[in-house]
Amino acid sequence: MKLFDRRPLSLILCIMLGGFCLFIRFEPLVSLLSGVAFFAVFCLTFVFKHLFMGRDVIVKVSLIALTISIFLASLWSYIFFPRNYYGEEVTVEGLVTYSEHTDEMSSTVVIKTDKINGKRDSHKLLIKGYKDELSGINAKDRLTCTLVIDSLDSYSREFKSYYISCGYSARATEISDVNILSHDNRTLSLYFLDIRDSVSDRFREISDYETGGFLAALLLGDRDAIDENTELSFIRTGISHILALSGAHLVIVSFAVMSILSLFKLNKKAKTAINCIFILAYMLLTGMSACVTRAGVMLIVTSLLFLLSRKGDTITSLIISVCIILLFQPYSAFDISLWLSAFATLGLVFLSFAFSAFEKKKRPVVIRILLWLLVASLATVFAVSASYLFCLFNFDSFSTMSVIATLIFSPITELIIYIAGIGLVLGDIISFNPLLIWLTDSLKSLCDILASPTLSLISMDYLLVKILIILLCVAFFYFLVLGGKSTAKISIIVITSLFLAVNLSGIALQAANLAKDDVIYSPTDSCDAFLIKSDSAVSVILTSDSKYDAYSVLDLLQDERITAVDNLFVTNYSEDIYDLAGNIFNSLLVRHLILPTPKSSAELQMASWLGDTLSQYTTDLAFISDGDRIMLGECELHLFSHNMYNSLLPVGAVFSITDGEGITCFISADLLNYLGTEAMATAKGSDRLIVGGAGADNKTTFRLYSENAKEIIISEKLIVPEDIKEYYEKRGVPIKTIETP
Repeated sequence: MKLFDRRPLSLILCIMLGGFCLFIRFEPLVSLLSGVAFFAVFCLTFVFKHLFMGRDVIVKVSLIALTISIFLASLWSYIFFPRNYYGEEVTVEGLVTYSEHTDEMSSTVVIKTDKINGKRDSHKLLIKGYKDELSGINAKDRLTCTLVIDSLDSYSREFKSYYISCGYSARATEISDVNILSHDNRTLSLYFLDIRDSVSDRFREISDYETGGFLAALLLGDRDAIDENTELSFIRTGISHILALSGAHLVIVSFAVMSILSLFKLNKKAKTAINCIFILAYMLLTGMSACVTRAGVMLIVTSLLFLLSRKGDTITSLIISVCIILLFQPYSAFDISLWLSAFATLGLVFLSFAFSAFEKKKRPVVIRILLWLLVASLATVFAVSASYLFCLFNFDSFSTMSVIATLIFSPITELIIYIAGIGLVLGDIISFNPLLIWLTDSLKSLCDILASPTLSLISMDYLLVKILIILLCVAFFYFLVLGGKSTAKISIIVITSLFLAVNLSGIALQAANLAKDDVIYSPTDSCDAFLIKSDSAVSVILTSDSKYDAYSVLDLLQDERITAVDNLFVTNYSEDIYDLAGNIFNSLLVRHLILPTPKSSAELQMASWLGDTLSQYTTDLAFISDGDRIMLGECELHLFSHNMYNSLLPVGAVFSITDGEGITCFISADLLNYLGTEAMATAKGSDRLIVGGAGADNKTTFRLYSENAKEIIISEKLIVPEDIKEYYEKRGVPIKTIETP
């Protein structure tokens, strides 16, 4: 395509973008010194002209572009980006732009500051605290308060980048001396937020709550009413961009507006001018999300060129739009959605250039339909290929269903958007309720079907997959920057072949990984977890009483490259079991949830709540009683006991797992002194004995004589008497202590 051929402005802007995004991550002083260094080199180009062999103009332009971008990065870092706060107490005056008090214990408040310590200082601060501290603070309140501010550095890299991309400069850990100056203050963005809420309510009026929430997400980016199962299914099928408001939505809506304006016999320039106003209003209505802003600015730039009777260039318009966004919202440099959207658009532009090299002929209808399917499929291939490099460093998995799902869902989504738009206007006259509900329910059901195969989502944590993705990206950008019309066919063949190689190798490696039978034990201070791979079935056994243990399970599965679980067995009922299960289901496809058969009315109530929750998911609920055996693939799980909720006995469980290599017996540390006869016999006769680390308190004594054990694993907190050590040393069976992270 020769990306920069006859596009000098694009080349200069790309150099500036690269320099800005690279140096904005450094300290302002480092960026400033780097800018001075590049400026010095630029000055030297006037002295040593002969060094550049006639290319001194290109070198000078590149150096000055880099210098400007680095100075901007230094300035913008100082003005917009997080400072190094270390528990400083400051007095803040500002406007509350967001508040949430839905959780039982905690609340979240966002303050856009006008003054900090009496000086004008505009920042966006994130406050998370107890509900009783923040419950009186609501959106649109102007207030003064005292905050203890900390840097975002305390978060992990992923969370820090996410919060910076949202525009946050710091977080507040304590709040006091709150004084509400006034209520119901409004800014332009808050006015449009009220309009968005009104339109969302209107969608619910012309359909129902669930369908209206889906329409609000589709057209306005308001995802509050979207259930987690729907989001998970869209992620697994590779079409999450449909729910995450993107440029495609704006193009669809903009096309509809242009079609309506055509009915009024307006000339093309008048229609374009009105459409520009609509695009700007739509950007504000959707909260200026990065993807919509990129597409909106790009459409406006292209429209302005047309209005000025100038020939537009899609590539230049795309690059200008990204530069404008970073100029006014520099924290968008950390927003992965902006880059995914921009590079996906670049992939589509590249494909259109490649196909423009083909000779256009009149073909039969069947051939034209097949050609349309081919082009639509290749559009997804090129869009994904262009953004794979960002996916490699920001995501843990990729979907093998993206091409098929995009072909199926794109026309359905477009139809839903058009009907929803008509319903907004004519919903009181004509009922669109049955049609909209049927379309959205059908789309969700079809998405669940495509998301259900185990190999629909593949881990990226395979060396071969990473190598192929890198090769794909290198090939894509090689043909993009250096290719021409003579290489158009070759570029399509090479990129498509590498794309298929990435997907097929991922499927093969994931299938081989699932085919390896294994039992993996993973403890933490608060939970014990088993991952069982048997006969290509994946099961997780979790002994836990905290909702945060869900993240330990998810980390374990990520480390083992697992993206779906057939059976999740939670051995204990607790107050957090509802949130524990929800945290796992929101991030992972779970086909069966297995619980101990309820022994009390409290456990029965919890099971009932979980049953109601599972109605939103594609997960079945099953029970296992003490003494029962169930098959997990080819492994047999034998549950000996679980403790009743709120009983005097400690929380824990005793069970054994029988696989092809023998019997693994697990005992919660707190239950060592409560073993029944059958459990004791199994423990003594097991090939592998594990005494879990969760709940051990440095007082529990390990005293079990096992004649058959070849491996014994216990928590480092347990006390092991000398006679027990000698007993196992004589049999050549060392007692391995395991540290809990």
